[in-house]
Amino acid sequence: MTLEDIRNVLSIFINQNKPNLSVGVDRLNVLYKMANIDYFKQWTGLPEQWQPGQPISTRGWQVSLQNTEALQPFIVYVHDQVVDVNGRVTYPADYVQFSDCGYYYNSTYYVPVEPITHNELYERISNAITPPEERYPICIAYGTYIQFYPIDILNVDLTYLRLPNAPVYAIKQENGIDVYDSASSTQFEWDERYHPDLIRMILGYLGIPIKDINLLNYIETKKKEGV
Repeated sequence: MTLEDIRNVLSIFINQNKPNLSVGVDRLNVLYKMANIDYFKQWTGLPEQWQPGQPISTRGWQVSLQNTEALQPFIVYVHDQVVDVNGRVTYPADYVQFSDCGYYYNSTYYVPVEPITHNELYERISNAITPPEERYPICIAYGTYIQFYPIDILNVDLTYLRLPNAPVYAIKQENGIDVYDSASSTQFEWDERYHPDLIRMILGYLGIPIKDINLLNYIETKKKEGV
């Protein structure tokens, strides 16, 4: 669905439930952006759902194949990322969340890099039994870079998540009237099967809950009716 299609569906529910509510283009774009980020957070795991001692969300990155498929457009793989002489890799500009990292210990032996917490760092570095070494490397996140140990690793393969592009509903003038400009708009990157979820979220922001209705079937009916 395009942003215009989604706006038309939203308009139906707004007119039915809050006919005096006006949602202009500026406000609509804010709602689109909010839903875009909130939905991304749902699939990657909401910290708000964590309990003391149990950092577990109802959904989280790669807890299931469906989870990975939903986030597929936002998975970035970088081959042979150069590690500097200090053992550091600066975050890519679009980096949001770590997924996986590894490197070739030799031409045929690929080893994973273990991400660790700051509480574990000095214990691991000074541990005589499991210190970081070329066959058992570790990494840790800092403000602007990822630090690798041992520091003489030359290249790594890095997989991470980026944020979805911000949707933008653009308009242009035709005969003095503002109309939807599809060419200048930025669409949701989410697969269309998830668009009903985004619509529910936006309606929720507006205080219009959707209950006991198959929204997808409803949308398809309205499309056939030309609404």
